[in-house]
Amino acid sequence: MRMLCSVCSKQTTRAYCSNCSNTSPSLLLKWRMALLSIHEQNRKLQGRVKAILERSMGQNDVDMDGDKNEENDFPLLKSKLRKVTILKMKKRNNRIRFRIEQLKKNMENKKQRATHMEDELQLEIPKEAAIILQDDEDLMERIHQTQKIVQMAQQEKLHSLRKWFMVRQRKDLYLVSFSILFQPIISLQNVPNLPRSVTISSLNNMFQYLDIFAQIINFKLPYDGFHSLTSAKEDGDDNNTDVVEWITKLTIGLLQLASKLQLIRTKSIDIHWLLDQYDVDKLFYSVVQQRQIQCRVISSGQCWTFSHVYAMVSEILNISERNSRNNLRADSTQRHSIKTADTQVAHLDRWFIVG
Repeated sequence: MRMLCSVCSKQTTRAYCSNCSNTSPSLLLKWRMALLSIHEQNRKLQGRVKAILERSMGQNDVDMDGDKNEENDFPLLKSKLRKVTILKMKKRNNRIRFRIEQLKKNMENKKQRATHMEDELQLEIPKEAAIILQDDEDLMERIHQTQKIVQMAQQEKLHSLRKWFMVRQRKDLYLVSFSILFQPIISLQNVPNLPRSVTISSLNNMFQYLDIFAQIINFKLPYDGFHSLTSAKEDGDDNNTDVVEWITKLTIGLLQLASKLQLIRTKSIDIHWLLDQYDVDKLFYSVVQQRQIQCRVISSGQCWTFSHVYAMVSEILNISERNSRNNLRADSTQRHSIKTADTQVAHLDRWFIVG
């Protein structure tokens, strides 16, 4: 059907209504059916190609219906796909290998640059750096000289302190090996034989000496025995003073000073053996004279705690007191001219006076 234009009076192409276009067998319906058929064929072919690829790649082992040519093409396609996979892997490996080579070159360049900079630093030291090094050396030399001067001054003061307190070693008196200010330096062996007043006075002098000694070498003693004993004497509490406690504090202070002065090489020592060999008086004299103290090292080591040292001092004092009583009984049987024990003690108490 052709239409005539009312303006130009010319014929135009045919025009159909939508119903005719959709339903007429000679118009669009024929082409629609052909398009649907092509879509169905494409879907089937796509599924077949996918199945062939899966079987060629070894992902599907199910047999497919087809002609013999297709069955013969599977190994060839499989080998082709394997070659493609191998080529992709080689390409990826080559890319990684190239990247590794680049990183190695960068590292080598940085290493060479660092070596070159180190050589320049060693060859061309700035003048300011040399001046700083020289200043450091001068400072260390001044510090070393100052330490020597301080040590010499300390030794001179300690020598004057020994002369001031008249710390001496006695070889002419029984049970008195050392003296301080014309009084015996107490030991665990002679404490039971000494009057209590002499023991307290000797402890007071020894603590006073150690207090001044520690101030000279700039050391803090663990116990302040001098002021405590002085206060007890001024208050008249000598009878209430625990001698074992103050001997324990004195022993711990001596051990601390010996460790500070490096007279004791190690802290893992047998303290009971040390007190048995040196006693308190010889240990005090060795620290005063700054002599090396021989120690017996044990694996476990004994801590310098107050309770531990207190127990050992008490044990040694008890043994010494029993021995002293036995000796006193033996002397009393031989001296028939002395009538009472008080007269005997008064007579025997004068051995501690030293000159």
